[in-house]
Amino acid sequence: MSKSKLPKPPVVAKAGNLQNQDDKPKTINEPDRRQRKVNQTLSRVTEIAWAMFESTGYENVTMESISAQADIAKATLYKYFPTKESILDQHFKAEMRERRDDIQNTLLQLQGLRARLTYLFEVEAEYLRDKYVYLAPLLKHRTQNIDLQQNPSASSGMLTIMTILFRAAQEASEIPKKHSPETLALYLNAMRTSDLFYWQANPETSLLARHQEMLKLFLLGVLGDQDNATPNGKESK
Repeated sequence: MSKSKLPKPPVVAKAGNLQNQDDKPKTINEPDRRQRKVNQTLSRVTEIAWAMFESTGYENVTMESISAQADIAKATLYKYFPTKESILDQHFKAEMRERRDDIQNTLLQLQGLRARLTYLFEVEAEYLRDKYVYLAPLLKHRTQNIDLQQNPSASSGMLTIMTILFRAAQEASEIPKKHSPETLALYLNAMRTSDLFYWQANPETSLLARHQEMLKLFLLGVLGDQDNATPNGKESK
């Protein structure tokens, strides 16, 4: 099987470098400036809060203490982050965005969907190994704010990467096109989330081992001819 290529993330030009048809700098409008300022504030608050979580302990940090340390009004803080868990979620998503290109570049060197997904889940298990203490509040926040209509292409995390991998596998005729890449990513992400809940409740177990078994079951369903298979594994006539 020939090695398929994963589509690279679109290159987003910086606002200050956009050029119009006359090759003149495009003027940045006021909404762009405001949004950039908001993004800078969100990043600064998230970085300060994360430093506090790591030094003081997550449970010992309050929204009030974050407000004071970041020198931001409590009303403004709650406007952007309604809960402490939402700040934590923002930090994890920001880290994933920073690592996504490196992860995808490594995935490009691997051949086949199985190898790529295996590597992806190995990366996650290794990343979360020292962050177990944050898993319960993170899962709580994401469960309470779940969006079943989420567009994976608008996501910055695992869902985006899984969607890209399934699309590449279908384009290479490695897996059937019965389901869309987005649907397959949502299914796999649900199984992945189940693993995270199990590990959170049973920290003595191995998240990587759970992911490996889950991936075997998932690929068995995706790669198997389920429509033409009988319960005993023989093809129906």
